[in-house]
Amino acid sequence: MDLSTAAIVKKIEGNAGVTVDWDLIPPQNYADAVNPRLAAGTGLPDIVYLPDQDQLMKYINSGLFIPIDELVEKYGVNLKKYMKSPLRLKPV
Repeated sequence: MDLSTAAIVKKIEGNAGVTVDWDLIPPQNYADAVNPRLAAGTGLPDIVYLPDQDQLMKYINSGLFIPIDELVEKYGVNLKKYMKSPLRLKPV
């Protein structure tokens, strides 16, 4: 699925009033494309899926990433409201 054109993603973007600039990499090439960027600490998007899920916490402990809860606390007024909303989707 191409997330940049998926109807559900477009709906979420519209509701949030944002446009996401997707950097889509085929799954079979992902680790080869992202690992050098992680090692260099440059050219990274705002959100990154870590290929090995950072089992040894190498990248997390390096200071390369910031805790998302700090961003939610600072900028997430609408997210906080959403999370408290009885209308939000519940996991199955």
